[in-house]
Amino acid sequence: MTTPVVRVAILVGLPSTVLQRLQSRFKETVRISSIALARDGGLELEPLPVIAGHMVEQFADTASGYEHVLVVTLPYHSRVNAVDETVSLVQEMGAHASTMPPGDAKWPRLEKGRGMDNDFQRQLIECVSGCIDRCFPPERADDAELEAIKFEILRGLATHRKMGPNNHSHEDDLWKSRAQGLGPRDRDAIVRALMTAGLLGRKKNKSVGGTGWVYWIADVAAACAAYPELTKWT
Repeated sequence: MTTPVVRVAILVGLPSTVLQRLQSRFKETVRISSIALARDGGLELEPLPVIAGHMVEQFADTASGYEHVLVVTLPYHSRVNAVDETVSLVQEMGAHASTMPPGDAKWPRLEKGRGMDNDFQRQLIECVSGCIDRCFPPERADDAELEAIKFEILRGLATHRKMGPNNHSHEDDLWKSRAQGLGPRDRDAIVRALMTAGLLGRKKNKSVGGTGWVYWIADVAAACAAYPELTKWT
């Protein structure tokens, strides 16, 4: 049996509010470790500098090899020598490193004492995810498999008459028994493609105790035109 490769992304200066969402997005492909910002909203790291430096080294050691390590230094904390020196050390041993300068215009701005709203968090997740994807490109299904998955998603919705915002299906049901080998990023890409084509609608699950998204066929006629077999269930 082939031993699976363990890839590790170490995020230095990551606001703790987004850690769990990043771990969920990459859970099947990349192990996300972080050295968080101070919880009081300041621009210092939570651990002491010497401890933060040791953490970088310890996280790197959990990967299959240094070539499977990425250290991303975010532009939100006051730089400290103990961390920078450790990042340089693991980079010399083969790790990848990406350092964002303070005030980088490509990243959402975070100022001391300012809250992190949903828009900031969404932009931050996309920026971090882009860094990780460039270093560890996700494995993609081929075109034929992607089309088969799209059809299965729409067929599942059609057979259960999920054809409007008031008659929808939860995301867990959307993927049940479908595309089990794909990670969250690939599933997101498939959903976005269907939504861009106008075939899939979604909204936040606002039912009592509900979580995540709910989905439905946004345009039945267009879906049947794209996938004629759907007419059996519509």
